[in-house]
Amino acid sequence: MFALTTGITPTTGGTHNVMTKRDVKCYNFDGVNEYVNTTMTGNELLATDALTIAAWVRFDDGQTDANERICGVEEGGDQLKLFKYTTGHIGFMLLRGGSYQIGKTSAQLSNGQSDWVFVAGKYDAAAAGNDYAWASLNVSDWEHTTEGAGFSKPVIPNQNMWLGATNDDGAFEEGMAGSISNIVFFNKALSQAELSELYDGGMAFKNVSPNQIGGVIAWYRMGDESSDSNTVLVDASGNGNTGTVVNMEGGDLDTDSPGNPFGL
Repeated sequence: MFALTTGITPTTGGTHNVMTKRDVKCYNFDGVNEYVNTTMTGNELLATDALTIAAWVRFDDGQTDANERICGVEEGGDQLKLFKYTTGHIGFMLLRGGSYQIGKTSAQLSNGQSDWVFVAGKYDAAAAGNDYAWASLNVSDWEHTTEGAGFSKPVIPNQNMWLGATNDDGAFEEGMAGSISNIVFFNKALSQAELSELYDGGMAFKNVSPNQIGGVIAWYRMGDESSDSNTVLVDASGNGNTGTVVNMEGGDLDTDSPGNPFGL
């Protein structure tokens, strides 16, 4: 069941944590049929041959017996998705026919872990060594794992990216049981330093906004925009990529704290 959640995250210590008390919100997905349909096709997201997706997320129970899509789109077998493996690793995948590129983190969520974590995936066609797809969990170094021979980027001209599930040619696939608070799409491959800037500001991106980093295609604050609702999700980048919220009930407003994003 959908809930738009508000909460406060406290100041804590640590190398990457400089948060102060600040309200944050999130959308909670049931993993069954709730999702957000953005107005961005796969081709639009990959138009510059570089893409980064970064988000604060919380899975209901860490490792599960199913993959869970934070966001994804698939058309005719071509795929672009950021997801959690059944093992709790974070993955970022581009697939076209038999060719693919996968970034997979060595760090992983444990069974039953439901802390807030910062996840990211990036595609960089100009990367050295033909390693084009990378993933990161809580600002771990960008990690690339595998690729198929003769890789070419997916061709997805007609299907929109969904949040909380994969859009598989218009069908709901492998939904996420958990929450998303702030998710950003960039038309460039973020460096480790740029990724750390976002992470250092915590769930509210307190230190630097994605728009200051530049190259933002869409930025969904997941409830922090005044017009966000159970039907509409505003694009805070100003680019007009408004999302349509599907199967979420207006009465499910949860005011409980979403918890400390650093798991303390």
